[in-house]
Amino acid sequence: MDELHREYGDIVFYELPFLKCCAVFNADLVQDVQEPHFLKWFPTGPMLESCLATLLDREHGQRRSLMLAGLDEDHMRGYSRIIKDGALAMREKCRSGSTVDIKKKFDLFTSRTLLDAVVGKELAVPTSVQMNVLKAVKVDLFLALFPGASVLTKRYSPLYIPIRRWLKAMDDVIHEAIRRAQDPAHPVDNMIAHYVRAREEGVDGASHLTDKEIRDEALAFLCGYPDAPAAAMTYGVHFLARTPATRRRLEREVDEVAGDRPIRITDFEKLSYARAVFQETVRLAPPAYVLLPVRPGEDRVVGGHLVPQGTVTNVGARVLHRRADYWDRPDEFRPERWLEEPGPRDRGCPEHGYIPFGVGDRSCPFGGFAERMFVFAHASLAQRLRLDPASNEPPKQFSNGIGVKGPVTVTVRRRGT
Repeated sequence: MDELHREYGDIVFYELPFLKCCAVFNADLVQDVQEPHFLKWFPTGPMLESCLATLLDREHGQRRSLMLAGLDEDHMRGYSRIIKDGALAMREKCRSGSTVDIKKKFDLFTSRTLLDAVVGKELAVPTSVQMNVLKAVKVDLFLALFPGASVLTKRYSPLYIPIRRWLKAMDDVIHEAIRRAQDPAHPVDNMIAHYVRAREEGVDGASHLTDKEIRDEALAFLCGYPDAPAAAMTYGVHFLARTPATRRRLEREVDEVAGDRPIRITDFEKLSYARAVFQETVRLAPPAYVLLPVRPGEDRVVGGHLVPQGTVTNVGARVLHRRADYWDRPDEFRPERWLEEPGPRDRGCPEHGYIPFGVGDRSCPFGGFAERMFVFAHASLAQRLRLDPASNEPPKQFSNGIGVKGPVTVTVRRRGT
């Protein structure tokens, strides 16, 4: 995407096998490729048939409103407690003087947090159940790109035997969480319970939900969201280690806010610099190189160019986040830019020049959840420890730009040593 923009400009047309594609790198054109004329393009395997990412039009709007209601301030307090406790537990497993794969630590932290938030802590589900089914869903989505491949693999390949077993284990957990949510004797508070109770109360957009649809949504939570926050936290370690002054400022803020006591959920609003570190991290390393692709339902003109019907269209978020005409010193890691007056918006960054979680009704509802994971994790670590990566090179993202490859090795040191 960087090369396409550098060589061809703000809107580029190219071809992949079986696909005609377009990429947009100008913030002023981002709104032009949103709904209603451009609809999402998301290849879906049979494991995820009905979830927010796959729905269109009115159904999408209803399901999105339902999800946002489950991420409101009241619910987020409960999730923040889960995140904060998980961050402290992760820190205790990072022993001073040890060498650890910090990417694996963040993967486990993310999985544990999502499991407890989605199905409930009381089920005490091993993280291996979620991580195995995450592998299965990635295979399923990949095979969905190739007509017929999914059916052939499921029928004839022995490699699919463990995938069926992994999926069965997660389905059992999800259906048990649904059963508990239906039982007034179990006062549970998790995402599945939110959907079940909204259905039973006849909430618009929820009254028609089946257990299968709630299961699909839960599976999407558990498998669609882990890579991005884990990648952001891993990149955060790299950026903080490469800018010692930034790391020291984060440590000072944590000391001023929390001192020697454990981080509290009420500290989140006070950790303004930690939140700025998060914003700057997802600017330089957004959750994906491009937003979820869309396709026009009919021929459209964008930026003076014809985008033919069906063209898979990408918005290059990473390119937008590094444009020199949008950002002051765009390639530098400067969390201060988010605390300065005037801020980035008043210094020339247009409305859609910063879109780490997407735009409008297709934006990721879990941005606030991911921010809390990042802030509580890095604040908890900074309170006691410093992490020194073995390599000065940044983490390597997967070729689709979502998530980073491991291992990412760091040496753990106690602050002041």
